[in-house]
Amino acid sequence: DLDFMIEKPQVADSTGHLPEPQNPYRGLGAFQAADTRNFFGREKLTQKLLNRLQENHNYQRFLAVVGSSGSGKSSVVKAGLIPALWHGDLPGSNNWYIIDMVPTSLPLAGLRGELFQIATDKTMNIGEQLQRDRRGLLRLANILLPDNGSELLVVIDQFEEVFTLAD
Repeated sequence: DLDFMIEKPQVADSTGHLPEPQNPYRGLGAFQAADTRNFFGREKLTQKLLNRLQENHNYQRFLAVVGSSGSGKSSVVKAGLIPALWHGDLPGSNNWYIIDMVPTSLPLAGLRGELFQIATDKTMNIGEQLQRDRRGLLRLANILLPDNGSELLVVIDQFEEVFTLAD
């Protein structure tokens, strides 16, 4: 389907100038979910990621996308995988809550802030729940998400920075 490549004719403004065409290329920046229309050529890789998330084993929901710097890891997750999940390409994934973060020197504070964004009860002490024990994130997902089969997907872009930025 090539409809996405067909652009409407541009109309000149009152001064007779045509608007600048929108550049679909992001340069060195990663494609984001909003760029999915311009993100193509990675459909097979996106499908492999979706297939991996459907595997049946203890770590089926842990997915590390690893590759060389600049190879498009962030783009395929943000403009390929996440929109596919929103679209429901995995059963029920259109009901998932997705938080996207980049590590800082205080990674748990960043995670707490992202979880706060999806919390309906803004009085809950998310930090306390998160740090109580090693199952804090799982407990919070069970508390924060509605009981409709929703899941929580935590995307940590540049995850390796957790080990370089935090003590």
